[in-house]
Amino acid sequence: MSEITIHLFRNKATARVVTKMKNFIVKGKFKAGNSWEKFTKQIESQNEKNATDKVYSVFGSKHGIKRSQIQIESIAEE
Repeated sequence: MSEITIHLFRNKATARVVTKMKNFIVKGKFKAGNSWEKFTKQIESQNEKNATDKVYSVFGSKHGIKRSQIQIESIAEE
């Protein structure tokens, strides 16, 4: 779902598309040492693919985990 807003400034019109964000619940597991730990994350994103990428990004930046060490089992829109 998108929304277009038009602004007038000094007799010049500018348009901007605003995309509504959705909440996704992402479940899966990640490699922690020699075992796999389960996780559930709530992610705000435009679509399912971006939510998946966001999970990889968050785990990579906060925990130093590579994408190959993360297994996403389900993604559901809240």
